[in-house]
Amino acid sequence: MTQEVEASAATTESVAAVVAPTPLAGSDPLAVPQVEERAEPPVGSGPVPPRESRWRWTGAPRWLGHVAPLIAGLLGAGLAAYNLTRPEGLHGVVQYDDGVYYGSALRLVAGVLPYRSYVFVQPPGISLLMAPVALLTHGAGAAEGLAVARVITAVVVGLNALLVAQLLRHRGLAASLGGGIALAVFPGAFFADRTLLLEPYLVLLCLVAARLAFRSGQLARPGRLIAAGAFMGFAGTVKTWAILPAVALALCAAFPNPDRSNGGVRRGLFPVLAGTVGGFAVTCEPFIAVAPAAFWREVVTSQLVRSHGTASLASRLPVLAGAVGIEHVNVSLRQGEAIALVLAAVLVAGSALPAFAGRGDRLEVFALLGAAVSLAAVTVSSEFYNHYAYFPAAFCALVLGYALGRGAELAALGATAVIWGRAARGSARAGGVRLAGALVLGAATVFGLVRLLPSESHFDANKSASTRDPGLAIDLAVPRSACTISDAAVLLVAANRMSGSHGGCPQFIDATGEWLVVSPKHPALGCGPVDPSLVAIWSKWLSQASFFVQSGTAANRIPWTTGLRAQLHREFERVPDPGAMVYVRRSYPGAAALMSPARWTLPALAARGWVPNPGPPRPAKPPSRCPVRAAVSR
Repeated sequence: MTQEVEASAATTESVAAVVAPTPLAGSDPLAVPQVEERAEPPVGSGPVPPRESRWRWTGAPRWLGHVAPLIAGLLGAGLAAYNLTRPEGLHGVVQYDDGVYYGSALRLVAGVLPYRSYVFVQPPGISLLMAPVALLTHGAGAAEGLAVARVITAVVVGLNALLVAQLLRHRGLAASLGGGIALAVFPGAFFADRTLLLEPYLVLLCLVAARLAFRSGQLARPGRLIAAGAFMGFAGTVKTWAILPAVALALCAAFPNPDRSNGGVRRGLFPVLAGTVGGFAVTCEPFIAVAPAAFWREVVTSQLVRSHGTASLASRLPVLAGAVGIEHVNVSLRQGEAIALVLAAVLVAGSALPAFAGRGDRLEVFALLGAAVSLAAVTVSSEFYNHYAYFPAAFCALVLGYALGRGAELAALGATAVIWGRAARGSARAGGVRLAGALVLGAATVFGLVRLLPSESHFDANKSASTRDPGLAIDLAVPRSACTISDAAVLLVAANRMSGSHGGCPQFIDATGEWLVVSPKHPALGCGPVDPSLVAIWSKWLSQASFFVQSGTAANRIPWTTGLRAQLHREFERVPDPGAMVYVRRSYPGAAALMSPARWTLPALAARGWVPNPGPPRPAKPPSRCPVRAAVSR
């Protein structure tokens, strides 16, 4: 009897030793960490322990945690690269803004600074990022440099999807793969990733900051928070919208982790603020020092006082919800509102409510705040373009990943309870149910991609079919050393004619930005009166240039008044170039040879390498609704 009691006591002690919690690191300097087997929780003991790996809980092998981000990244980069494989995808004129951004990088490597020498209404970050590309491709020409920049943008889009999946790895396979793929196949990404635009680089820097700031969903140590803040600050030099996720990160860092390990005002907020201010100041200080007033006026003031655009909230919602960018999908305003409401309900029920009820981690709170403020920015901004939607899509993909992770866990719990009961939760049978659920989820994902990707690809192909490369046509008409201006810098980039770095030639690259700074209350796309000082600026530019390349018949970026039109026709003559609208100064030494009809016959053009494009014709631009505008005083 005594032996039985002793054996029972020994058994009790051994069980207690097994299930006793391991001491916290640092509680005993002489303690040696023990590796122990964790006992299965007793029947009906409640939710899964927090330390249990969600990769084990969802039945997915751990190696998938490394494969899922790669799948998302390759998918995002592959879709973006597909656009570039289309005819004229690398060299076609698809945007106005990419010529401005790459043109600024060309000016920068030539020693011409923005704000001091020409108007640039964005911070200098994109110019600095593209400066190495402009420098390394200087010998090949500006057109090849822009093509390289487009390839880099496709890689950046893939990195963004990879980073979203990596940030969600601690939440399981469904969260990681779902969030990463959601950003990779977001239909609106087509408008942002087909050329050099700000949004992909802005998102990349914000996601890198989040990757540094959070580890397994909680705040990292102060050193990493300083680095995260620096990336946020540099993101602000690409586009000022970065201040919104920077505020969200600062708010998350102001409160400590649940275990009090990191975070708080001293170990969280101060490091983030120091890094953010330092990252922005170090990047912008050289440009502010040489032209402080111009920097403030162009980057800040002109954006705040600009007139409001015409895009309504109802017209923006389908783009933000991902309903624009898929072939044969024409969503009405009411349908777009319904889709947006359904997606919002999913994100709120699957992430927002659990997170603010204390069931989420610090990264989820950051993602929710980032999604809220970025959506607010693109819905209330004075202007809206489709590529703006890529900015909030990154944060919404993070939130969606959390919602999918919770849905997968609930589905596994429900299937186990229905088939074998709650007592089998930790058994091999339950693991089989979870693995089967993961396989079903993967099959559903593959099926969805098979149905979605061709529709996106066809949409991209149809949109890209109308692009043209006017570079050779302009090259045939404009000598390389001539002083040339245009109301669309991308035309000069495509033709390797970005002149203006030498004295006496206008150095501007952004006609719309110039209008915005000089006359922000009279938008370029309207038909209202124009500021006489803006007309005087264009009159001076025309008098200095030898060639003028016009972007189209509408030409809403030029303040065409009766006097300015008369000056153009008096001083310039239209070159009979069949592929571009090029004007040459009548007094230019080679003007007579350029105007010779024999130079522009089809056999002569074919001998010089130019042939008509056999593809579908590009839609003609409508004539300007206001060909002549009145000049009035301010």
